[in-house]
Amino acid sequence: GFEPRFPEEWRLADWENGCVRKAALNCAGGGGDGFVKQSGVKVPDTRRSWYNVSMNVEECESECLRNCNCTAYASLNISSGSGCLIWFGELVDMRVYAEDGQDVFVRVAASELDRKAKANRRVMIIVIPVVLSLTIMLALCLFVYRKRTQKKINGENSWVVSEHHIANENTRREDSELPLFEFNTIANATNNFSDDCKLGEGGFGPVY
Repeated sequence: GFEPRFPEEWRLADWENGCVRKAALNCAGGGGDGFVKQSGVKVPDTRRSWYNVSMNVEECESECLRNCNCTAYASLNISSGSGCLIWFGELVDMRVYAEDGQDVFVRVAASELDRKAKANRRVMIIVIPVVLSLTIMLALCLFVYRKRTQKKINGENSWVVSEHHIANENTRREDSELPLFEFNTIANATNNFSDDCKLGEGGFGPVY
């Protein structure tokens, strides 16, 4: 809402002549002036100011808007946010502090508010798609990671099941095979193939 009155002096670090408005206020014409919040600043010189200890911030803003000579307002009590302090005419000796400072609401033309709102919209137009894109990318990465992890777990489980199945098959195969005996063992067990140990006889010979 403001620019140096003499830019050449500002480049030489001479700020004595201050700033001027980029757009004139339009209070009398009902142009819808508004306020821009300046945080952490030294309040302007109070020689051309007015205060009321019983008002709150909202009432202070309304009071300032009703007076076309009002150029800024602030809370009278910083700690509680109560009271009203209003400035008229030029704002003298106002500067930004690195620490502390106070919030001052500076009156600007409606066109300046529109410009600020458009700038904020442009920022949102840029920020929102970027945030959405990052969110989608993160979701996709998480989805792929979970799918790969699940696939790995399923593969390990399948390997364990296969190993268990093979072990069971081997056990059953071993159990189903007939035991093998040496000839001497069989001869001794049947008393040298004695008829007394003979159980019967089939197509393949006697059974002991």
